[in-house]
Amino acid sequence: MRLLRSALFWRILLSSLLVVSVLGIGMFRATRAHEHLEAQFDRLVQHDLKLADDAEVLLRMSVDMETGKRGFLLTGDRAFLAPYERARSDIDRVLGEAMDTADADEEVRLRDTQRLTHEWIDLISEPQILARERGEAVGSADSFLEAKSRIDDIRALLEGVRTDAIAEARGREDEAFRSVTQSRRETTGILLVALLLALASGVWIARDLGGAASRLQDAIDATGRLEPLPELPERSDELGAVGRHLKKMATLLADKDASLRRTLAEREATLEELARANRVKTEFLASMSHELRTPLNAILGFADLLLDSPREHLSPRSRESLERIQKNGTHLLTLINDVLDLAKIESGNADLRFAAVDVIPLLRACPEELDSLRIGKNLELRVEAPEHLEMVTDGQRLRQIVLNLLSNALKFTDEGEVLLSIEADEDEVRVAVKDTGVGIPAHSIGELFQDFRQLDAGDGRRFAGTGIGLALSRRFARALAGDITVVSTEGKGSTFTLVLPRRKSPESVRAAERREVA
Repeated sequence: MRLLRSALFWRILLSSLLVVSVLGIGMFRATRAHEHLEAQFDRLVQHDLKLADDAEVLLRMSVDMETGKRGFLLTGDRAFLAPYERARSDIDRVLGEAMDTADADEEVRLRDTQRLTHEWIDLISEPQILARERGEAVGSADSFLEAKSRIDDIRALLEGVRTDAIAEARGREDEAFRSVTQSRRETTGILLVALLLALASGVWIARDLGGAASRLQDAIDATGRLEPLPELPERSDELGAVGRHLKKMATLLADKDASLRRTLAEREATLEELARANRVKTEFLASMSHELRTPLNAILGFADLLLDSPREHLSPRSRESLERIQKNGTHLLTLINDVLDLAKIESGNADLRFAAVDVIPLLRACPEELDSLRIGKNLELRVEAPEHLEMVTDGQRLRQIVLNLLSNALKFTDEGEVLLSIEADEDEVRVAVKDTGVGIPAHSIGELFQDFRQLDAGDGRRFAGTGIGLALSRRFARALAGDITVVSTEGKGSTFTLVLPRRKSPESVRAAERREVA
C-alpha cells in the first residue's frame, strides 16, 4: 500500500507504460505492414504474373492455329497442321487454368475468348481444312475476312487480359516498394519517439531526485541510450524501486530493439527478393524474345515463299501487302533481336567473338546500308578513314554499334551532312559520327543511354523508335572494353564518339568493368 501511495512510483510506471505503448504501436504497425506486403506479393505471383503468362501462352496458341491453318490452305502440306492441332488440343486446358486464376471481369473476357475460339474452329477453320483436303474451294473473300475479324477479336481480348494483368503487377510492385519505404519511416519515427520519451522520463526523475542519486541518473541515461545499466545498489526505499523498474524497462527496450532489428532484417531480405525478381524479369524477357522470333520467322518465311514462288500469281495489291508484311516483320525482328541482346547483356551472357580484323571495309559498308534514310532530305553522308586499320575486337558488334549511331544521326538530321570518321593510334581506335541535326538539350544528355528512353527532337517533334539503340550500343561498347561519349549543341548538331582499345587485353577489360560499375 505504501508503494501505491508513492508519487515517484506512479511517475516511473506511467512513463514506462507510455514508452512501451509507443513501441507496441510501432510493432503492431510493422506487423500489419509486413502482412500487407506478403499479401501483395502473393497476389502478384499467384494472380497477376500467372494470368499474364497464361494470356501470353494463349496468344501464341492463336498464332500457331492461324499460321498452321494458313500454311496448310496455301500448300496442302499437313505438316503445317501440327502446331494447329497441338494448340487446338491444349487451348481449353490453358483457358481453364487462366479462368481459375482470373477475377470476375477477367473471367468474362476469357469466356468470350473461349466462345470466339470455338466458333472460329467449328465454323471457319475446320470447314476450310476439310474443303482443302477434299480439293474444294476453301471459302470466299468474305469468309476469309470473317476469319481474320474473329482471330483479331480473340487476340484483342487476350492482349487486354495480358496488358491489364501486367499493369496490375507493376502497380502492386510499386505499392510494395512504397509500403516498405513507409514502414521503414514509421518504424524509425516511432523508435525515435520512444527514445525521446525514455529520455524525457529520465530527466523528469533525475530532477525529482536531485544530486543525491547520481548513480541512478547514470542508469536512467544508459536506459535512454539502450546501453547496459551500471551496477545499482539494492535498496528497499523508493530509489530501490526505481532501480528495479529501470532494470525491467531496460530489458523490455532491449527486447523491442532486437525485435525491430529482426523486422528491418526481414525488410532487407524482401528487397533482395525484389532484386531476384528483376533478374527473373531479365531471363523472362530473353525467353520471350526467343519465343517471339519463332512465329515471326515463320511469317517472314511464308511471305518470302509467296513472293518468290513462280507458281503463285499474285495481284499487284497482294504483292504490295506481302512486301509490307515482309518489311514490317523484318523491322520487328530487328527490334526483338535488340531486346534479346539487351537481356543477354543484363544477365551477363553477351555473345562476343574477338578476333583480329581490318575494320575499314566493315565500317565503310555501314553508310551504304543506311543510304535509303537520306531519301527526301538535303543531306550528304561522308566517310573519312584510313586505307587499313587492324584491331582486335568483335567486328559484328562494332558494326552494330556504328549502324545504330549512323541511324540516329540520319533520323535527327534533315539537311547538312553526317560524317563518319575513323582515327587510331597505337592504343585506341576512335569512331566518331558527327551530324548537323537538331542537337540535344543539355538537360537531356544524362538520359540518352537509359533503356527504353526516347528524347524529343528539341523542337517538339517525336521520332519513331524504341529507345533501345543507344543503351544497347553503350553496353556493347563497354563489353568491348570501350565506351561512347557525346558532345551536342541544341540546334547545331551532335557528335557521338566510340572509343575502343586497339588490342583487347585483360587490363582493358577490367577497366571497362570498373566503368560499368561506376
